Formats: sequence, C-alpha cells, structure tokens
Amino acid sequence: MEERSVNIKEVIYSVKKKSKMIMILTLLCTLLATAIATFMLKPTYEAKVKIFAGSNDTESGEYRLSEVSNYKDLIGFYTEIIKTEDFMQTVITRAQLNLSPAQVLNGLSFTTVDNAPVLTIKYTGSNRENVEKIVSTLSQEFESGVKAIIPDTYTKVIDSVKVTERVPAKAKIVIVGFFVGLFLAIGFALILDYLDDTITRREDLEKIITSPVLCELPVEQS
Repeated sequence: MEERSVNIKEVIYSVKKKSKMIMILTLLCTLLATAIATFMLKPTYEAKVKIFAGSNDTESGEYRLSEVSNYKDLIGFYTEIIKTEDFMQTVITRAQLNLSPAQVLNGLSFTTVDNAPVLTIKYTGSNRENVEKIVSTLSQEFESGVKAIIPDTYTKVIDSVKVTERVPAKAKIVIVGFFVGLFLAIGFALILDYLDDTITRREDLEKIITSPVLCELPVEQS
C-alpha cells in the first residue's frame, strides 16, 4: 500500500466523516464507566488505633536517642509478632469473623512515629463492622501477645479506634471513561480512514494521478 502523509486537514476530515461512530463509541465508554462507578465500586472503610509500647508508662516523656532507636527496633519486632498467622488467628477467633489470617494481613498496615515509641495500626476493608472489630480486637490482643514474649513491655492504647469511610471518586471515573472513549474512537476512526482506499474527494484523486483535475461534477441532493 502506498504510504500517505497525514496533515491536520485530513485528520479533521476523517473525524468529521466518522463523527457518528466517534460519538457512539465515546457514549458507550462513558456509559460503561458510569456503570462501573455506580454498581461495582463500593466504599471502603479504614480503622486505625495508636498504641504506646515502651519499657515504662511515660507516654509523653523525653527519651534519649539510644532509647528511641531501641524502641523503634522493638516496634518493628512488635509488628512481626502481629503478622504471624497464630496471632492473627487468635484475633479472628475472638472477633468471631469468617476470614483467613492471609485476608486480614492483606488489609493491615503499620506506621511509626520518629520521636516516640508509638505504633499506628490500620486496617482497610469493605465491611465497616468487620474493620472495627479487627482493629479493636487486635489492640486488645496486642498487649497480652507482646508481654508474653517481652515481659517488661508496657503497652497502652493512646488513641481509641476510629473508623473513616472512603468513597470512590465516581465523577472522576466517569470523566476518565469519557476521554478514554473519545481518544480510542478518534484513533479508530483515523485507522479506518487510513486503510480506506476509496476515492471520495478531489484531493484523493490528485494524489494518484499526474494530470490536473479540471472540474468537478456537483452532487445533486434530492
């Protein structure tokens, strides 16, 4: 097939010629994105709790740099205790949930504070009641589980369990669906026009013949 150069006028012509197809494909993608945002995307819930874990009950006291470093190492050890399947199974049993340890661990995350022995535990899930149960039970089991391994550890919940709802940005998904559909439709239209060898315009004819086009016959529309 002979290679053709593409200019802006040809692109605009191709888009106009396939405007109905472009509108239909764009509309279909927008409707699909709307359906996904409305029926498939559900809100998620995040529960978090802050736990103090040190060697004494000085929750807001001053710590030497060496102590802070040691506490950070200990908190890293505490998180490894929480991540064990046995510990997680204990939490699941007490909370009376029909979940596996792997499912719960998949929604857990941990953050620490640089200048204090404080561990923040977060759990994200689709069921508000389960999310709250898991974090509440985990914070209760944390104290006994850690002290069983490190007897001199002092732990306390310093910020009670809080649950927040995360609502999907449905409007953004619909907008993205619209633009994705529009770009795909325009690209598809340009490809179809590029592969179409039908001569429909004077410009198409001038590209394949050397003789000049002297006149055009008007098309009568009834």
